[in-house]
Amino acid sequence: MNKRSEQEWLSLFKQHDESGLTAAAFCRENRLCAKYFSKRKLDLNWKAERLQGTQSFIRVNRPKSRPTQIEMKVGELQLSLPDSVEANWLAKLV
Repeated sequence: MNKRSEQEWLSLFKQHDESGLTAAAFCRENRLCAKYFSKRKLDLNWKAERLQGTQSFIRVNRPKSRPTQIEMKVGELQLSLPDSVEANWLAKLV
């Protein structure tokens, strides 16, 4: 097993991107373990993102609370049901 530096791995990833080959085909041609290639790529991309201050995830703000009751009016009847009621059951009721 060859021990490669971080720069050597980054060079291999660049070669792979430029080759147009799938990772499996590139690894076969270059006698690399495809699983280890993918693992190193993930590890080093994560490290590069952390150093550059970029993130691969987007923060999503969602409401802190949501109603725990479903309010609905059916004819003259006013219903107040817990939000855990299954849609199929509710459809049968209506």
